[in-house]
Amino acid sequence: IILAIAAGAFISYVHVLIFYTIAIVCVDIPIVLYYGFKKSFGYSTKVILNFWVPKLGLSTVMIFSVWLGFQWFTIGSVLLYLTHLLIKQRDDIRKTYSFILKKMHFSN
Repeated sequence: IILAIAAGAFISYVHVLIFYTIAIVCVDIPIVLYYGFKKSFGYSTKVILNFWVPKLGLSTVMIFSVWLGFQWFTIGSVLLYLTHLLIKQRDDIRKTYSFILKKMHFSN
């Protein structure tokens, strides 16, 4: 990550952000997935890949589309990402919404 920041600093402050983001998505998150989720929490590889690969893939597409200035491709990938989240996380969204409603009800 430090190398990405240093490499970006030689070009421009925008490249610092781009290279840092690429390093996080391509290096940091896979390490956290392996040591955090697989080794520490014992999640199966299938569960980890099913959850994270679409998110990492779409994130990578968004990073490069922003970097290369493909505005419509960026908007499309953001909409695709949002659609993916709403479909795959709908049960979590419902539970969170229900939890918030319960907390708001009890606080009144």
